[in-house]
Amino acid sequence: MSPDDDALAELADRDAVARLHERDATLWSDDAQHQRVVADRLGWLDVTSAPDGWPRRLADTAAAARSDRIDRLVLAGMGGSSLAPEVFAKVFPDGGGLRLALLDSTHPAAVRAALDDADLSTSLVVVSSKSGTTEETRCFAAHAAELVAPDRMVAVTDAGSHLEAQARDSGWREVFVNPGDIGGRYSALSLFGMLPAALLGVDVAEIWLGAANMRQRCTAAPVDNPGAQLAAFMGGWARAGRDKLTLLAPAGLAPLGDWVEQLVAESTGKQGTGIVPVVGEPLGPAQVYGDDRAFVVLRLGADELLGVDDLLAAGHPVHEIE
Repeated sequence: MSPDDDALAELADRDAVARLHERDATLWSDDAQHQRVVADRLGWLDVTSAPDGWPRRLADTAAAARSDRIDRLVLAGMGGSSLAPEVFAKVFPDGGGLRLALLDSTHPAAVRAALDDADLSTSLVVVSSKSGTTEETRCFAAHAAELVAPDRMVAVTDAGSHLEAQARDSGWREVFVNPGDIGGRYSALSLFGMLPAALLGVDVAEIWLGAANMRQRCTAAPVDNPGAQLAAFMGGWARAGRDKLTLLAPAGLAPLGDWVEQLVAESTGKQGTGIVPVVGEPLGPAQVYGDDRAFVVLRLGADELLGVDDLLAAGHPVHEIE
C-alpha cells in the first residue's frame, strides 16, 4: 500500500470523520489544555449552515452601497481577515461590485494608497478583526475614522470585542458579528470572507451552497470522502518524507494558492512538524524535483496543465481535484 492508502486506512480505523464532525478535540491532542483550545475553534465545520438572514443581509448591504454610489472597498485587516477577500477579488475580477483596495500593511505608502491619496467620497471602509485588538487594525480604524464619516465605515468582528464596541459607540454604518469559534485562517466562508465577497459582486449564496454540498460529501467514509482523501494524501506522503506540497493550478484558480499557503503552513507547522506549501512555482520537467515533493493539481473545466502525466510517470505522488 502507498503512504496515502495507509493514512486513509488509519483515518477509518480511528473513526476520524465522525469524530471530526462531532467536534471531538481528542483527534488533535491528548493534552486537556490543547483540547479546550481546539474545541473552541471548530465553528468552521458548520459555517455553511449560516443563519438564514446572512445571505439576504449581505446582498442588501451590497445593494445599499451601490445605491449610495460607493464604488470602492477599503478592507483593513491582517492575515486571515484579508487573504480570502483578496482571493475572491482576483478569482472573480468581473463581479460587477466594488473595487478592492486592501490595507494589510502599516507601511506609509500602503496607507496613503488606500486612504490618504484616494477619493474617499465613494469609498466604504470595512475594518475586519476577530479580536478587535490587533494593533495594526486598530491603527487602521483610528486613522480611517479621522478621514471618513461613520456611515462609510463597517466592522466585522466577534461578539464583545473592542472593535464591536467602538463601531457601535461611533455609529458606524453596520456591524457584522461573526461566530466566535472560527479562527482567522478558517474564516473564508464566514462573514470575514463573505461580506467583502458580496461587496465585490460575488454571489455568496451560491458560494455557500457549493460549500454546503462539499461539506455533505465530506461526512462520508474516508474511502468516499474527498476531504479525507486529500488529508490522507498530504499527511501520508509527508510522513514518508514528501513534505513539500506543491500546488498546481490553472490561471483562473492561481490566486487561491496564497490562501492555501497560509492555511497549510500555519495549520500543520506545529510542535516541530509541518508541511511546506509551494505555490506560484512554474511547473518544470519531472526530473528536476526531488523525492521530498508531493503535488496537488487543481483542475477547472477543460483547463489542462501540461506535464502532470510526466510527474506521475516519474513516480511523484499527484492528487487531482476537479
